[in-house]
Amino acid sequence: MGQTCGCCNSDKTKFVIDTEVRNPDWADAVNTNKLVGIRMLHAQDPDLINQPVDTEGHKAIHLAVLNKNSEMLQYLLKNGVNINAKGGKQRNTALHEAAIGKDMKAVRHLFSFGIDDTITNINGKRAIDLCPKSLRREFTKAKTYRNKYRKHLAEMAHSRTSTNDITVAGMSLNRTPRAQITKYVKATDHALNFYRDKKKEIEEREMAQTEFGEKVGCDVDEIAMTLQKVPDPGKLW
Repeated sequence: MGQTCGCCNSDKTKFVIDTEVRNPDWADAVNTNKLVGIRMLHAQDPDLINQPVDTEGHKAIHLAVLNKNSEMLQYLLKNGVNINAKGGKQRNTALHEAAIGKDMKAVRHLFSFGIDDTITNINGKRAIDLCPKSLRREFTKAKTYRNKYRKHLAEMAHSRTSTNDITVAGMSLNRTPRAQITKYVKATDHALNFYRDKKKEIEEREMAQTEFGEKVGCDVDEIAMTLQKVPDPGKLW
């Protein structure tokens, strides 16, 4: 009396995974890779990021890796996801799934954000144990150079948000002299004003079309306006 069955003490009973899908909209957005919906729902309820998205207990981070959705994975990693969460029938972490799926890009992302690669799944396997032998060296390198890769990701993110990337007609707003940009804007405004005024003048003529215009379908000045917009009008002949 008071003794317990040996099977109740097995390692497999130690893994208790939440499988209750509390928010169907969140689950749908994650399962269908709708990043806009994910951002919107997460903004309304930050706790959703770690909630189950299916009856097997997968979380958003698992689906991002399983679907090879790098953009979703980066969003989750930057917004407080539990990077070491377990899910699915095998109770894998996202790193386990990345290793199984041979997704070394995801492996690098996960290591750069500090995932614990010593965590084992329901079968006692670490992520590296599930990685194909041909990729284990690359897997180890991803762990070794995780800090360097995170710095690289940060630099890429900065370059995307930098004003250096904002260009007007091929001119960088940050590097091009202001006088050159101003000159371009004035020239563009002049052209737009000319076309707008000419169009208005044609529309307000007492005689809508000349005899020539009636024969060919448009008047000479309308043809001239069109040719002005063609890069190399000589090619039309």
